[in-house]
Amino acid sequence: MENFIVFLEKHFTGILIAILLLLGLALFLNWLIWIFGWGRHKVKPLLPGQPAPKGGFVFIFAELMVKIINDFRHFLALILVLIFA
Repeated sequence: MENFIVFLEKHFTGILIAILLLLGLALFLNWLIWIFGWGRHKVKPLLPGQPAPKGGFVFIFAELMVKIINDFRHFLALILVLIFA
């Protein structure tokens, strides 16, 4: 057991960097899956009577803004509270 603790003491920085790289890779893959709509992020079919979305730059930009606001809504609310405070 003492050899293991000595190993961790000598290689702490390398182990920490490896763990952070694995975490970053996992977050990047999750983001990629979310962007392409795979797995649990798959786009649900439209409801009857709901208009189909139109393609083009404006639609893509609007969807990007909606996703950013949806993901960071608590952060944006905090910024607004700090601005008005």
